[in-house]
Amino acid sequence: MSLALANSRDGTTTCLAEGAYLHSPYAPAREAERFVEDKLGSSSPSIVILLGPCLGYAVAAARRRLPGALVLSIQYSPFFLGRELFEADASWYPDSPLSLESFLSSAIGEEAASGLAVLDWPPASRAFPEIAAALRSSLLAALDRLISSAATVKASGRTWLANSCRSFLLAQRLGELPEIEGPLVVAAAGPSLEAAAPFLADRRGRFFLIAVSSALAACEAAGLEPDLVLATDGGFWSRHHLYPLARRGGPLALPLSALPSASLWRASSLHLIDQGSFAELELLPFLGGGPRLPPHGTVAGSALSLAASLGSGPIVFTGLDLAARGDAEHARPHGFDQAIVAGAARTRPAEALAWERRSTLEPLALGGGWFGSRSLSIYAQALASDAARLPGRLFRFLPSGQGLPGFAELDAGGLDSLLAAAPPRAPWLPASREIPGRAERELFLASRFRSWRRRAEEACAGLAKGCSPSEPGIAELLRSLDLPFWSAARRALSRSDDPGPAARALAESALLQLGALERNLLS
Repeated sequence: MSLALANSRDGTTTCLAEGAYLHSPYAPAREAERFVEDKLGSSSPSIVILLGPCLGYAVAAARRRLPGALVLSIQYSPFFLGRELFEADASWYPDSPLSLESFLSSAIGEEAASGLAVLDWPPASRAFPEIAAALRSSLLAALDRLISSAATVKASGRTWLANSCRSFLLAQRLGELPEIEGPLVVAAAGPSLEAAAPFLADRRGRFFLIAVSSALAACEAAGLEPDLVLATDGGFWSRHHLYPLARRGGPLALPLSALPSASLWRASSLHLIDQGSFAELELLPFLGGGPRLPPHGTVAGSALSLAASLGSGPIVFTGLDLAARGDAEHARPHGFDQAIVAGAARTRPAEALAWERRSTLEPLALGGGWFGSRSLSIYAQALASDAARLPGRLFRFLPSGQGLPGFAELDAGGLDSLLAAAPPRAPWLPASREIPGRAERELFLASRFRSWRRRAEEACAGLAKGCSPSEPGIAELLRSLDLPFWSAARRALSRSDDPGPAARALAESALLQLGALERNLLS
């Protein structure tokens, strides 16, 4: 692509791509003003993302139209690096070392959920049609995940903090994760696990098996005993998945934020992972730490990272369907089976409830009896992105109709060929390590609560005066405790409004919740 700068009729600089103007040859600034006014209308978003702004006239127009807004630029060519006449608050280029999602996460985080406009500069889209289409798709997927993350924080942020503190107090036996040579198999809970589990059980001595918690019941029913169970869900219903482990104990990998259970924590060897949350940064070092794994929107993504950290061999997923088949969302038996049956009645049998739930969640036909959904396709995109860093290592056994780039598909013969070279392996016997006693942990947690209240109060006082918190961890704590007040204060800051009322309400809410949690845990 040949790009060149030129003078416009009004004396300002314009740009051409293969002879076609990317800005007006007469008045680039006026052209950008009309474009921004036409696209924004009467709306007043707090964040504006400009796709392909080239020399940045639309950046200047957006700033004039919305003086307090955060303006981001996503360029279609690295040619414009250093050539923009008007720079955005943050800019991304195709040769950037950061992925687009990482750039957006760093620039806006969960604030994507509160007032955002995307403006695509038409001349650049015409000049760079392929990269423009690819980046639009990537942008929408990344924003979907960020907005979903914000919704999750709003619904579960306080639960994660409470779970982390309870797990910190309840943990009794902690162990170290092993280093694995040879193949690793990860059992997810998709419908294809039912067919795969008996086949894998017959070849059990050839691989290390990680089962996500929702796949545990189906593995146990097929005689497929996992070496390690992974649980990441902090929600109340997640306990149904772990009942098999509560009966017999066993190694369990999890973050502190996963749902704590006094009986399960006594019976199991816990292997704590560090997902980098505020609570983990504050509490895990006192317990001896844990391997750092990035947080993920799905337990399958966490299982991928965990498996990759344990060894350098092939990683075979089974049950990673990201789709339903017929009326089956999951392999059976499944932890939620009893919850569905409990809601059944004569006029609404369990089969009808299962079909109703499946048809609501999985409306997209994939062929072969498989059905997907928009939310599951977002998870698939995230997993495909993760797969790019592990070329040649990832496989899916008996996969669904949902495509997953980066994962080679295996049938029974292919899996046998892959396992044939693996020598028989002995069962893994985890060793426990000492941790501070309960009394010491209670004293340490009390000191953390005092610190959190002080730092939260100071951060909110600064926010009321127009200063964003300088400590990322406290910003995360405040978001977790009250995302609506946090977002309101941040929006006020971005629009040059008074953030004081929202910041003071945030401080009151945060201090009340921290006090209540401390009394509940330590009184």
